Amino acid sequence: MKTSKGVIQGYNGLAMVDAKHQVIVHAEAFGDGQEQHLLEPMIEGTSKHL
Repeated sequence: MKTSKGVIQGYNGLAMVDAKHQVIVHAEAFGDGQEQHLLEPMIEGTSKHL
């Protein structure tokens, strides 16, 4: 992941939450800096759990 001091190993932690019951229904860690293309895998993972 790019930072102001160079490149470091890092991860984005994303979670899908049921707002009504305040429960995490799916969570995953990705090694990508950008999150735009991660919506589809998160939706697919949530669908598998529900």
